[in-house]
Amino acid sequence: MLEGDSLTLECSCEGVAEDMDLVWLRNNKEIPENPDFRRERVANAFKLIVAEVFPEDSGVFSALLKSKSTADQVLSSCSVIIQARDEEPLDPNFVQFPHGLNLEEGGKAKFSCKLSGSTPMN
Repeated sequence: MLEGDSLTLECSCEGVAEDMDLVWLRNNKEIPENPDFRRERVANAFKLIVAEVFPEDSGVFSALLKSKSTADQVLSSCSVIIQARDEEPLDPNFVQFPHGLNLEEGGKAKFSCKLSGSTPMN
């Protein structure tokens, strides 16, 4: 994603009750609603719309779905990297990011990803 592009993140949740609310986070901090970061909800689809992104907007964006009446909550996250238009692309860079997993405590996980670039990688 390049500096100046628009960004829309969408979280769709089947069977979400009306008492559920979604909080958008960036790097584990709540994103305040303002003209630069708009929120929309249509039925069970929640959107975060950023009109124009900048490199300092890069980070881990999360959607935290919380019940207003119970302690139930669900979290989903993704990484967003914004490159300045006047800079060379990152080398190496991710072609495919690792996917998240849900595990029982003590469970084993294996992650895979794909990288591209001319820099030696391990």
